[in-house]
Amino acid sequence: MAIFTNTFTEHKHKDPNHLWDMFKAEVNRLSTLHIPIRQIKSRADLQWVTHEIVKLIRKRDKLYTKLKRACSHKSHYTEKFKQLKSTIQKQIRNAYWSYLESVIFSDTQGPGHKKKFYNFVKHKKTENIGIAPLNSEGKTHSDPVAKANILNKQFESVFSKPLPLSLKQ
Repeated sequence: MAIFTNTFTEHKHKDPNHLWDMFKAEVNRLSTLHIPIRQIKSRADLQWVTHEIVKLIRKRDKLYTKLKRACSHKSHYTEKFKQLKSTIQKQIRNAYWSYLESVIFSDTQGPGHKKKFYNFVKHKKTENIGIAPLNSEGKTHSDPVAKANILNKQFESVFSKPLPLSLKQ
């Protein structure tokens, strides 16, 4: 980067287009060099999905790609895919409910017997605050009727019928 800075500032041509092309090429070179192409997602795995279920899901996905390549809706892959899909769905439901039973009816004598349950409840919570307070004419409105009127006014202005153009000069 230091070499680029020196060549960029001491460049004989002061043409902005040429300087822009140099800058753009350097940024592209550095981005391909230092920015990762693919980011690895770190997601919390579902605790009730077992290794066997994951294997079946991979098998289902491979079957789906074969089904798409077959180009025929009546191929023999269709029935296999539907059957495998329903099997996976049943196994996931059974695994979820058995996990839920183990969470709810876990050992009540242990020191952390409530931790598993409250951890599950915490992750299942969702908050629905609705529409956030809106600003209109310099004022913040949190009343539902006022928010509805503000949104109605906005949508009216966007979706109104266009007026015919006049050719006056």
